[in-house]
Parts: sequence; structure tokens; C-alpha cells
Amino acid sequence: MIFQVVVTPEETLFVMDHGEVRHIYTGRQGQPGKDDLWPTSLGDSIGHWESLTLVIDTVARTPGPISMFAPVAELSEQAHFTERVRRIDKNTLEDQLIIEDPARFVRPWTVTLRYNQRTRSHTVLTLRLRGRSQSRGERQVHDSAAQTVIGVEVRANE
Repeated sequence: MIFQVVVTPEETLFVMDHGEVRHIYTGRQGQPGKDDLWPTSLGDSIGHWESLTLVIDTVARTPGPISMFAPVAELSEQAHFTERVRRIDKNTLEDQLIIEDPARFVRPWTVTLRYNQRTRSHTVLTLRLRGRSQSRGERQVHDSAAQTVIGVEVRANE
């Protein structure tokens, strides 16, 4: 898996090489009410920064496999993810992940994922961020105060 991490004042984006974008809303105080959530393969994520660590809370994932890398482990609509994402050195991003799913697991499942930055310096996707628009069915993000890309072309350890 190859992705970029883009940090803006209101959200952090994980932009995958296959075109999918994970939005982690850092400008929101809590998860929307159940009627305002619609399940997606990546769920609805909010986050906040604790120093240089991004703490992510995710709900509303569609039931099914945890990921394409773990197709045997099925999750229910009750799955809740808590992540702590940080750089452990200039080339490594670490994601400490806890998954709670009372319908599937007898206790929380914890895993640490590490992603290494690729040495090639080309960009997977160029984002131009201006203004902000969002609608219920389609989320588009544009922000004139965009900060920096903190992880360019990161590949999952195999």
C-alpha cells in the first residue's frame, strides 16, 4: 500500500495510491449522531494531536474484512478503532491500532503497523487545496491554509 499524509488545520488526509482518501477530521469535537453517520469502508474518523502523535477515533465502518491484508478477520457494524499515529524516525510512520468489536472479539485486538517511506521522490498525487466544500454524499476538501505533506509515498512493511 502506498499513501501520502496531508495535514491541514481542519483535517488530516491519507491519500491512497488507488484513489481512496481517508479523512480524519481534527476540527470536530466528537462523532456525529448515529443518524448523521453513513458507513463506509474507511468509516468516520475524528482526531486530535497530542504533541506529534495523531490520535484517531473511527466508527461507522461497513461490516466485513478488517482490510485487504487481513481478509479472514470480519468486523461487525459495532467495530470501533482507536489509533495513535506518529513518526518514529524520518523514514518510518508507526500506527498503534486497537480494534474493539463486541460482536466479533472477546477482547480488544491490538496491533502495531509500521510504514517505511519509499526512497523514490516522485509524488503519487498532487493536491491543490483552496476553499472548503463538503456534501453528505461526496466529501471534497479544499483549504487555503494547507500545511505540509508529512509522509510522501509510504509503503506498508511486509
